Amino acid sequence: MSESFFLAWAFPPWVCVALEIAAIVYWRGWWLIRKTRPAIFPVWRLGCFLAGIASIIVALSSPLDVFSDRLLFLHMAQHFVLMSIAPPLIVLGAPTVPLLRGLPRWFVRPVLGPLIRTIWLRRFFKSLVSLRVAWILMNAAYIGWHIPAAYELALRSWQWHIVEHTCFLFSSILFWWPVIQPWPSRFSGSRGLLQP
Repeated sequence: MSESFFLAWAFPPWVCVALEIAAIVYWRGWWLIRKTRPAIFPVWRLGCFLAGIASIIVALSSPLDVFSDRLLFLHMAQHFVLMSIAPPLIVLGAPTVPLLRGLPRWFVRPVLGPLIRTIWLRRFFKSLVSLRVAWILMNAAYIGWHIPAAYELALRSWQWHIVEHTCFLFSSILFWWPVIQPWPSRFSGSRGLLQP
């Protein structure tokens, strides 16, 4: 491959800023939690989360993205990173508590606090991370976006391409959540898809 291929990086500003903010918020929360729970949040958790963020940047900014509309194998490699590399790394970072602790208290308590305590919302998110539901959502996203009409739409429109990548990333995070069960998740029974 030519040298220009390896130098073809295009950093979408809003994506990079959002990922940088997520990394900073997580790092701040991780640092605060480590003062009281160093055994639960060792350095490897921080490393996993940051590696997950970095892999998203690679998927969306590197030659994987720049040439994904011309080379099918790069397009599929990009999807692989968004579905099978970044999500488990992010989930291994046990992101819930560090992200909440990393946000300013003036935002968490009055804005997120009431939402977190809402029973129906908690039940909804709990149902999303049940292994069966998460597996169906992840596969529906993958199959749905590879139906020819949806695939062509994502290639023609950068806005729909963003929606496609967002579907892949978040449905895969939902899938990996019950598989890894990051702290403070509680084991909720069998991990088998076919078992009741």
